[in-house]
Amino acid sequence: FEELNNEQEQRDLLPEIKNSTLGEMLRIYQSPRVIGNKFLNDHQRYEFFLRAITSPYTARDIERFSRFLRDHEGTHIDAGIYLSALVNSWQEEEITLHTSGLRLAPHKLGYENNGKYITIKGNVEDTLGMNMRDGIITVDGDAEDYVGYYMYDGKIVINGNVRRYVGSGMRNGETLVNGNAGVNHGENSMGGGITIIGNSGP
Repeated sequence: FEELNNEQEQRDLLPEIKNSTLGEMLRIYQSPRVIGNKFLNDHQRYEFFLRAITSPYTARDIERFSRFLRDHEGTHIDAGIYLSALVNSWQEEEITLHTSGLRLAPHKLGYENNGKYITIKGNVEDTLGMNMRDGIITVDGDAEDYVGYYMYDGKIVINGNVRRYVGSGMRNGETLVNGNAGVNHGENSMGGGITIIGNSGP
């Protein structure tokens, strides 16, 4: 029923997109991201989005945009970084994001999380919670490589499977995988804890 509700919400949103909050969010997402003739790297994209986001979006606005993004997602890298910038730019602590309708699972979602409690409904790509400072990220789905990459603190919970390299480079914090995980966890880590409930190995 959630998928049907998502499709109905998409139809309901179409008439209000052009001059709405969602339309403004979409225009920022689709704006050019170049310096001279050079495309921005991932962190520069993130900083660009933070500077461009000036309206006080609510958690509900951002949740609705994550559903709406399925028809406007661009690249999986930009989707994850933009959603991360949106989340880190608002004052509310709790938010739900929906990734199940995206063609490509978002990359770097939860980037530099600064204390938010993020629930993600669907799968994510690489480097979930990279450079995370605080807060909790819960994924009701699967994740690819490098969950918690260089995270400084906080907690990440995956209620599915992870591919490889859980907690690589992490400084502190906790990562919990309630499913299976691959190999090479905790490489170059300096602290924190990694727990894998299911099987771990090739």
